[in-house]
Amino acid sequence: MRGTVPARRGRLARVVDRSAALAVLIVLVGTAVRLTVRDVSPMFAAVYYALPWIVMAACLAFAGAAWMLVGRLRPGAAAVALAAVFAGLWCSASYHSQPCRPGPDDVRVLLLNTARGRAGWDEVARALPPFDVDIIGLVEAGGKGPARQKFWEDNFPDHHVYLPGGGLAILTRGDARRINLHPLDGISRYLDAEIDLEGRLVRVLLVDLDASPRFDKRGLIATVFRAASATADVPTIVMGDFNTPIDSRWFDRVRTRFEHVFEAAGSGFFLTFPAQLPLVGIDHVWVSRGIEPRCATVESYGTSDHRALTARLALSDQG
Repeated sequence: MRGTVPARRGRLARVVDRSAALAVLIVLVGTAVRLTVRDVSPMFAAVYYALPWIVMAACLAFAGAAWMLVGRLRPGAAAVALAAVFAGLWCSASYHSQPCRPGPDDVRVLLLNTARGRAGWDEVARALPPFDVDIIGLVEAGGKGPARQKFWEDNFPDHHVYLPGGGLAILTRGDARRINLHPLDGISRYLDAEIDLEGRLVRVLLVDLDASPRFDKRGLIATVFRAASATADVPTIVMGDFNTPIDSRWFDRVRTRFEHVFEAAGSGFFLTFPAQLPLVGIDHVWVSRGIEPRCATVESYGTSDHRALTARLALSDQG
């Protein structure tokens, strides 16, 4: 019996040691993908999206604590130090400190994935900010029909309500000259509208892309922004739940034609999901030339697993 306790301790130490080694292996794979191919294919995308810097920092912190627990102090200290480095990389990539420069004629936009109203639609409507918002884009906003139309109109009497289907909704102070719904692969789709804001024409694409990594995000994102680029003379806002982090390789080319409002005018951490402990920014507002981002913030309303993204935009004069 005397040998039983040391034997059990030895087995436990081996389990802890191997768990720490597995955590480090996961970090090595994640780092290799993040620094090379990124989300070039659905297989690599699954790794890339699941292992942002902060998740790998947590893996390293676990490995460090585990090794220290079994007396492997040097590798444990090294893992903890690397965890701090990875956490710093995450903060550096996610944090923005651009000054807010509001103007009197700004167009105010709000984007929120409502999580299919899981908190209750009355709560969702009450949680949306009461201040003047010119364009509200809602993803996973339920169905369409007279009852749903009346619900939003009753809660936002100063807005026109457009529910083309697919769980997408636009509430706007301007009239929509046209509005079309375009299905894509899987459950992905986007809404395309032209809105007249007191004589200022702006085009809005509201996007909801399938979360599954098996769908080609390269093709989906390219399709959306190809459509958005078709009217270069009309200021265009592309916003929605892309289920794709802001550091995806598929946004690199987008940046040559569009500007992300948070990169240009954001203050704080650009992290939108999950709302309770946000790790990644997957909800985006992009703007074309002719629109200047002035302010951008991320806020939690407590009614969704996504945080809301709000922005103030200056439209160039239109003749």
